[in-house]
Amino acid sequence: MRLLAITVLAVLAASAAKSAELDQAAFKRVLADPNLQAAVIDAAKKTNVVVADACPNPYIKILETVHVESVPRFAAEGNLVSGAWVQDLFYVGCGAARALHVFVEFAEGKNPNVRSLFPGSTHAGPLLQMDVFNSAGFRSYLEELQRPACQKGYVDDTALLDRESTVAPGAKEPAWREAWTLDACGKKDVVIIMYGPDSGGTKFRIVVREHAQPAHSATSS
Repeated sequence: MRLLAITVLAVLAASAAKSAELDQAAFKRVLADPNLQAAVIDAAKKTNVVVADACPNPYIKILETVHVESVPRFAAEGNLVSGAWVQDLFYVGCGAARALHVFVEFAEGKNPNVRSLFPGSTHAGPLLQMDVFNSAGFRSYLEELQRPACQKGYVDDTALLDRESTVAPGAKEPAWREAWTLDACGKKDVVIIMYGPDSGGTKFRIVVREHAQPAHSATSS
């Protein structure tokens, strides 16, 4: 799912080849750019949990860990041409403390795409998160939680519960489970999401109060 995990000290790669592809020195210069860091902080402030907390003076820190989704590519003169990654942040507000995540994507000829992802310890990448959130079963349950008069529902937190010890035939990683906390105008509930990677991507099943919703196919990210 996430191809590389990078800190200022080390690169943890899915393979040695992938690690060798990344110009670490150039990438560290990009991550240290004050304008990019300001954009990452600004995106984090738009996370629903931060908006709902409404804290006038929160503490938000960009952490050293970066999860590379698409290996950054640089032009001969050193400018970043393309690449995508997730930056981890830590948030402490007036009523909430969360691990936050911001997706950063560069594509040649386009403005950088910097946007917040769901908070917490979810192992799902950016595309898979959206697949789950936009699935019929998830949306139906969130809308039910919003009744009778709530106009806004969101993912308040995510937690990685456990992971299988073996990898299914054809899959790139073991299956795993997560708990997502939903918030609808202060009314909260938890759904369990069971992820099953296979050769075609990642399937997921949403479990609400012990009743499994239909499985949904999703592209791995």
